[in-house]
Amino acid sequence: MKFTRSLRQVILLFVISCLLAVAIPPGVAQVNPPPAVQLVRQARTLYREERFSEAVPLLQQAAAQFESKGENLDRAAALSNLAATYGQLGLWEEAEKAVNEAIAKQGTGKGSLNFYNPNIVDSEWHRSKTVTAEIGNHVFTK
Repeated sequence: MKFTRSLRQVILLFVISCLLAVAIPPGVAQVNPPPAVQLVRQARTLYREERFSEAVPLLQQAAAQFESKGENLDRAAALSNLAATYGQLGLWEEAEKAVNEAIAKQGTGKGSLNFYNPNIVDSEWHRSKTVTAEIGNHVFTK
């Protein structure tokens, strides 16, 4: 008798659990990153695939979107990545402009005389300099 009642309770709890599982779908939050972040991610993929000229307009758009929202640190990082991309294309004047714009907007110039990406360049000369700022993947020194 007690066993039958326990069995009925277990079966009833199982049925209720199944109904609740079907009736109440799990709350899966799908958070889409802002459009500017998506642009930066797309540009990084293109950069890794060495499709530099295709990455440039995406980084430009991302920097503009970050600026319009007042997200200066993200804008500086996008400009830093843009400078690296210009460098890969051999467009050194554009790269310098992007870096200077990133530094000026961040207000972190601090007398920087040069910059490098430690993921790409590994030289004792760069490491011997005083670090003035780090923006994105770039280290600024004097």
